[in-house]
Amino acid sequence: VLLLGASNDDNLFQAGDKIEQLDSMIESGGNYIRNSMRSRDEGDIFPFLLLANGKYDLEQWNTEYWSNFEILLREAYQRDIIVQIEFWDLHDLHGNNWLDSPWNPANNVNYREEQTTLLVAYPPDAMITKHDFFFTVPALAHDNVVLAYQKKFFNKVINYTFEYPNILYCISNEMFPTMSPEWGWYWATYIKEQALAAGKDIYVTEMFWDPEMRGLQHRASLERPDIYDFFEASQNSSSVHGRHNWEKSVWLLEYMKNTNPRPINHVKIYGNDLPPDGIEDHDALARFWRNILAGAASSRFHRPASGFGLGLIPRTMAHLTSARKLLEAFDIFNAKPDYHHSLLSNRQNNEAYLSYIADEAYAVYFPYGGEVGLDLSENQGTYQVKWLKIDGSEWTEATMTEGGQIIPLSSPLSSHALALVVKVN
Repeated sequence: VLLLGASNDDNLFQAGDKIEQLDSMIESGGNYIRNSMRSRDEGDIFPFLLLANGKYDLEQWNTEYWSNFEILLREAYQRDIIVQIEFWDLHDLHGNNWLDSPWNPANNVNYREEQTTLLVAYPPDAMITKHDFFFTVPALAHDNVVLAYQKKFFNKVINYTFEYPNILYCISNEMFPTMSPEWGWYWATYIKEQALAAGKDIYVTEMFWDPEMRGLQHRASLERPDIYDFFEASQNSSSVHGRHNWEKSVWLLEYMKNTNPRPINHVKIYGNDLPPDGIEDHDALARFWRNILAGAASSRFHRPASGFGLGLIPRTMAHLTSARKLLEAFDIFNAKPDYHHSLLSNRQNNEAYLSYIADEAYAVYFPYGGEVGLDLSENQGTYQVKWLKIDGSEWTEATMTEGGQIIPLSSPLSSHALALVVKVN
């Protein structure tokens, strides 16, 4: 199963149009959503009960929050949609968001600042500020007061999710270098213990912030297959463009192949033309295709505007549909990426990307148009060539060519076209 998706909200259970988004994505060929348990956008509600005195009681639940969550899980399950859950989001707990958070000692009736390691205020920059909320586990500050309520919330989430077989688990969103990997290791171990007791098979990962996939932070996941069952590579599209995006995917796949093979997910594809990102829409769409051809297990467009992504819009829906059309005609699961473009000649930087089944089928993606040679000199026989016009989700008429040579592939479009070359005899 290849997981493909897009949505306009990452905490989709809080969205009023969640059912409509699920249906639109399904109709386009999607089967994969991200759902953070966060509460920081306008209109979002918190998981805990707000008392008449204006403070939260962490011992009591906001039933609307959990009812919305259950609705999303049920509706996704009925549509065969995989839901990747994130329990914790540090962006919920920095700057002004912390001032409003139920976890803040100033905002609940369950503990005071002097009873915990938590402060009532932290500097706003999440990248450089240590936040004590993420140091409560035994290997770090071992703050049993806060940890008890964190477990209560965590257990509430899995009480719902363990009822469904279509769930993937990510412990946190964008853990910065200021945070210790012990945090994720603790919660991944904890949820696996709970799953074992419940007789459930689950799959867990952590999302680290570093856009450099070869960086030290990601080693805390790459080198711990005993803890993390798949690798979350979303940050490979954060400020990583063109061929560099492909090359880092190549490095990940080769690293996994030589150590402990696991699926590699991209639950967020960044990039849009809107502030504050300003990264081209085009590059986000190209990342979606590079992920697929590089052998990733999932590829999903991040939420728009302040979420730095394209979300669920007509153009991303067209790309989802086109990806499914490719999968109908090309066995991506038995294909391998041409990591170093050894079968492509006269290729310019970022011009074309290839995945192939030797002597059978070749899928060549052109982000910006162009012309390359596909080396079939070692393969005799007749090949069919047709082009997928990705933005229009349609195939061109097929033509025939003979193997035993380098065949020219000239994109019929200036952007987002894919050549499929298949041996017919």
